[in-house]
Amino acid sequence: MNQKAVATSRIARRPPRTLVVGGGFAGLAAATALVDRGHDTQLVERRPFLGGKVFSFYDPAAGHAVDNGQHAFLSAYRNTMALLDRWGAGHRVAFGRRLEMVFMEAPGRARRFAGTGLPAPLHLLGALLRFEALPVRDRLAMARPALDLLALDAAGRRELDAMSFAAWLSRHDQSPQAVAAFWEPLALAAVNGSPQEVSAYMALQVLALGFLGSERTSHLGFATEGLSALVEPFVPYFTARGGELLARREVQAVREAGERSDGFRWVVEFRDGDTLAADSVVLAVPHWRLARLVDPQLRQRAGLTASEGLAAAPIVSIQIVLDRPVVEHAAVALLASPIHWVFAAGRLRSDAPPGALALTVSAGRELATLPQDEVAAIARRELERFFPSARGAQVLACRVIKEMDATLSCAPGSEALRPAQETILPGLAVAGAWTRTGLPGTIEGAVMSGLLAVEAIERERGQACSLAQPLSDPGGAALLARWVGRALGRRAAPVESLLERNETCSK
Repeated sequence: MNQKAVATSRIARRPPRTLVVGGGFAGLAAATALVDRGHDTQLVERRPFLGGKVFSFYDPAAGHAVDNGQHAFLSAYRNTMALLDRWGAGHRVAFGRRLEMVFMEAPGRARRFAGTGLPAPLHLLGALLRFEALPVRDRLAMARPALDLLALDAAGRRELDAMSFAAWLSRHDQSPQAVAAFWEPLALAAVNGSPQEVSAYMALQVLALGFLGSERTSHLGFATEGLSALVEPFVPYFTARGGELLARREVQAVREAGERSDGFRWVVEFRDGDTLAADSVVLAVPHWRLARLVDPQLRQRAGLTASEGLAAAPIVSIQIVLDRPVVEHAAVALLASPIHWVFAAGRLRSDAPPGALALTVSAGRELATLPQDEVAAIARRELERFFPSARGAQVLACRVIKEMDATLSCAPGSEALRPAQETILPGLAVAGAWTRTGLPGTIEGAVMSGLLAVEAIERERGQACSLAQPLSDPGGAALLARWVGRALGRRAAPVESLLERNETCSK
């Protein structure tokens, strides 16, 4: 046998070598799937820790691990929970027993939005009708967009990407009070932007996923320890299956190998001058970093140039430890406040003191420009305004964390700029919550993207597989919802008429 035939035989027998660049949840999901499928996998992360934006660090002043930013999970996050279960970390996320959120007006007037045990969507309609933060007229008016949302399938929601969520709400006759008291807090929490800033498609995707699929998919969950505890089991899982972790290694460029030496098609160049060759590469990095790693000509050939138009949205987090617990609920939306949400970390986590709180400001561009002491003073003022028991409480520790590129900016029209995970070039895939997942910048979107990237690589190798669980798309009651929607549409003001009949009967 000649030397060329020997080399070809050796290449055919070796497992495919795949390099994953980026140790956020997209990269971790991809690396996990690759080693599970027998790839010779290397994961490169430039920082000394994994998790991307999902991490915690020990704060000596607070006396416990502080999260980089508060993260919430939906019980509909099937891919995320399956991944955590695979590592053995699923038990570190605890979910409520049913849908429940608290919206608070100053001073201390809490309004519960709570689902019932009824099947979807009746659990949601019941919660809307009992939502006392709004007058009855507005609560009844909120039933129409809920029914219209149920009537839209995924394709119908995608067609609304060019429209802002605010425009969609206006089309459905939602009052300014209903927007301010309900829809805006949800948009800020779920899509990291106000209804004016985010596309109707992205906002409705989250609402459909969390509220309409099933009553069981709408439960909120939180990590019971610092966020880094979720990622810790990945390393032993990965390395036990032959994976290699290259931490503190910064990639400078990714290029084609040119001559296919030993069958490898891609070369990764490190900042220190070293290189690695691979059959395939998964670039699980933010969209802005991708532009630095791949030269313009290669990005164009790969079909990735549109992503250069994507932007990021900031989040400001204020981690406060008080000398006493002052928040009775796990998560509270503050209405008409520069602070959007307050999370009782002392209640949610086993490793935090009782008075620990996590405050978040979504799309917080204005607060992000202020000095940290001013942000801390605003947070303290708002806590005392909404929670009277916080007045006189001693602040034991306070840390302000500003993430200027916390999530993808889901502005109207941005869906067309998000690439699929499979590129035009064989052996090159991209992953990250900024890619096309059908979700905004969430952990679930990141995990899905990593799994879809591996599917693309395997498909190119002739090893088709299905790894990512698709988003649930409520449709069982869609025909009924369309019928009801058409019936409501035939009347000029069906909600007003219903309300007038109710008011007449009560006199």
